[in-house]
Parts: sequence; structure tokens; C-alpha cells
Amino acid sequence: MSNAKLIIGAKTDVGNVRKNNEDNFTVIADVSNPETTWGESNQIDLGEHGSLLVVADGMGGMNAGEVAAAIAIEVVEELFRNLRPEVLRSTATIQNFMSSVVVEADKRIKSSSNTENRGMGTTLVMAWLYNGFAYVCWCGDSRAYLFNTAIGLRRISKDHSLVQTLVDNHKITDDEAFDSPQSNIITRCLSDSPQNSAKPENAEPVELCNGDVIMLCSDGLCGMIRDRDIVQVMRNVIGEGVVKTVDELVSAAKRAGGKDNVTVVAASITNDKDPMKVHAAKEEPLQREPSANAQMLRGGKSSKPAWMWALIGALAMAVIGLVIWLVVKGGGDAGDTNSQDSVIVDTARIEVEQPTTQQSGQEVANPAATPAAQGSASTDNTQGQQGNRGNNPPQIPSVKPELKPGEVPARSDNKPQSEPQQPTPAPQFPTDSTGKPTMPAPANTQQEH
Repeated sequence: MSNAKLIIGAKTDVGNVRKNNEDNFTVIADVSNPETTWGESNQIDLGEHGSLLVVADGMGGMNAGEVAAAIAIEVVEELFRNLRPEVLRSTATIQNFMSSVVVEADKRIKSSSNTENRGMGTTLVMAWLYNGFAYVCWCGDSRAYLFNTAIGLRRISKDHSLVQTLVDNHKITDDEAFDSPQSNIITRCLSDSPQNSAKPENAEPVELCNGDVIMLCSDGLCGMIRDRDIVQVMRNVIGEGVVKTVDELVSAAKRAGGKDNVTVVAASITNDKDPMKVHAAKEEPLQREPSANAQMLRGGKSSKPAWMWALIGALAMAVIGLVIWLVVKGGGDAGDTNSQDSVIVDTARIEVEQPTTQQSGQEVANPAATPAAQGSASTDNTQGQQGNRGNNPPQIPSVKPELKPGEVPARSDNKPQSEPQQPTPAPQFPTDSTGKPTMPAPANTQQEH
């Protein structure tokens, strides 16, 4: 990617409420020559080893958060300045190196803990723009985005947070996650807790195209304005340059309340790659393809023939009919709201229950003391189904027991079921000379004491 050029913009702000800024960031414009300075609005060549963007969002109160964020940034700069050639061999070696940087920063934070900054922690997200791709690694809920005016906005990272886990499990929507009072509960971070180690995650490399903007931010931005607001700001301002765009994003977060520190770092790419050919060819496009009706209203031509649309319509109607039939047939189960899910947070587990009349006033415990979590959402689901924690026993499905020879199955009321009985024959009485039955004399019913 020797012909690639970029312009970098970066800004951090304390916001409207906080008294100190616990966010931090760094930009290494040329990893092969770390002493190279970069200036806003100045277009620079992407060097032999690329450029690095980093954002850290500290937490833990006065001193603690900003100390942890500063340590993380210091470790990243140190290890990238001493980059070894073997790191550049492949995607795997690059991603392993970036993960090791996060782990080393976590270790350094733990070793720096003392009585003055005890409880400190930080999130970390970094994007290494190298050899035509963006390599993104993160731990926590600071985000990485890809934006292009021809395509739209896409998140590259996925938050390590409680609400994101609920979104992944289809319990809540993205909008509900944004509005949730639990949106600040993160499941992974770098911290001084000896019980939890940082578990970084790497995204698939993103091929860089002409007009791409790689944007990193703390949750002071994405926690104050939604993605649809972010993309609107970027569409409106990117024509004035990436530096102006960064300024406007920070201002938008402050206009929305500015309840947290806000940091935005972005780089706009200029090269000869067509974003429509590269990004639109991915399995998950950055923006959904407009419907056939929308294309025709704009005068465009649908790429699918009419018979294919007719077939798709018929299949859709069949699926809808099947869903309605299943809903009607299984309606009796729809009211069951007592099912439970568990979200695993490293060695601890947060119990998340569906709300019921009795549980409506309960709160979910804040797991801030154990902020590290395990792997992907799919792993969490598999492990979470193996049992519940504490005094909430798992729901055990009823299983029909195997019967031994000669045993009789139990009834649904758990009472033993006896062998089927033959009908009792009517009693036979002797008859007199006229053929009428003669009744026997009544027995003495008095019981002896």
C-alpha cells in the first residue's frame, strides 16, 4: 500500500460533568519511524510499517482511571517502537502481537497498583493501518468504526459489555441497550484486579479503500449519541476534512449531555481501491442493499429478474403462514416468563432473569469488581446452559424413565398405577320356589373393642 496517504485527526475533552479527564490516546504516524511527528490536516504517506491509532478510557475515580489509561498508552508506544520483523509475517502473527500488547499493559497496571490508585482500570482499542488493511484489537467498550460516504458506517469492534451480551442473545435491541442504565457494566478491561486478566479480541482485518475513515472513540461518544447520529454527523462534515469531523463528533457528544470524557481519533485514507467493489463484496455489507421497490422508485434497475422476486414473495408468504400457525398452535407457552439465562463474567456469573410481577423491583448486581469475561457470546451461552449459580437450581427437563421388566409406568399425578382390572361380576343369590332371589341375613356389624 505504498501509494496510500492519510490525514489524522484526534481530540479528547473532559465533557460537561466530570472534573478530570481519565481518557488518553496516542497516534504513531509512522511505526517504522516512531519519532515522526504528525500534524492535523497534514497529509502523510503511510510508511513501511504503517500507522497506529490508540484510545484508552480510564475508570476508577480520581487518579486511578487516568493512571491506568496512561500506563496502557505507555506500554503500547514502547512495544510498537521495538517492533520485531517476525511480527509482520502474517495476519496471525500481527494479531497475536497486538493481543500480547494488551496483556502486557494489563500486567503493568497490576504491578503499578498502590494505595493511592487501587481499583484502577481502563479499556483499550487500537487500529494498526498496515499493508492495505486495518488490524483492530480491543478490550472493553471503547469502539472502532469504519466509515465511507459510499457505503455508510459499520462497527469493527463489539463491546465487551453486559448489554451487548443481551443484544447478542436477542434479549434486547441496540436502542434498548443504548438506553439501559446497565450500559456502563463492562465484562472485560485492563485492571489491577489480581483475579482477572485482560482478554483482548481481534477483528477480521478490514481492507482499506479510497475515502475510508477509521475512527476510534471512548464511550463518551458512543454512549451519548447513537450510531445513526454518528453517521449523520460524519456524512455532513467529512467533506470539510477528518479534523473538522472529529471536532464535530466531540461537540455532538457534549450537546447530548457530555456526561463522560469523550475522545475521538480518526484517520482518512486516500488510495486507488474502490470501496464499492471491496466493502460491498463482503458477506456482511456495511449498509443493507435498498429494496427492489426503492431502486425502481429512484429509476434504478433491479439486479434480480421478475420471476425471482415472485419466487421470493411466495416463499416469504409460506414462511409467514408457517410462523402464524406455529404461534397459534404454541400460544399456550407464550406466557412463560420464568426462564433464566446466565452471563458468564470470567469466573463469576451474573444472573439475568426475565421480569415477573415479583421480580420487577430487583436490580442486577454490578460486576465492576470482576470486569473480565470469557470469549464470545456463543461460548457464554453454551457454558451458561450447564447450570445456575447459588440458590437458584437449574430447571431440569422431565425425562421419561426407563422401565425395568415388570414395572408399571407412573401416572402424571405421580400416584402408582395398578394393573388393569377385569369388571367385577354381579353377585349371584339363591332363589326360592317362585324364582325370586333370597337375600342373606345381615351380618353383625358391631365391632369388638
